[in-house]
Amino acid sequence: RGAGLRSVDTLVVASGVVSAPLSAGRTAEGFDLNIGVNVVGPAALTLAALPLLRAADGGGRVVFVTSTAALDTPSAAFLNDLRYSRRKHYARAAYAESKALDVLF
Repeated sequence: RGAGLRSVDTLVVASGVVSAPLSAGRTAEGFDLNIGVNVVGPAALTLAALPLLRAADGGGRVVFVTSTAALDTPSAAFLNDLRYSRRKHYARAAYAESKALDVLF
């Protein structure tokens, strides 16, 4: 685990798939690719790196590089339907929502 590392000082997360349509597929958890690539993967990586970040002298840091598209979400209502089971999927909106989730994480 950690490729023999004892600690990690900084983790920079800069993931991105831009405006993937729903036809591009879904993750095993049922999320569209915008959420899967931009949120689920980075969150899993960050959580897995936490022990190494905590072991860093003075504690490690996590930096999420996101997009101003995160500001394009008019409300947090999307949080109630991240799998698009009750609303229409718009690729651009899905991307903006995924970037807003990065900020919230």
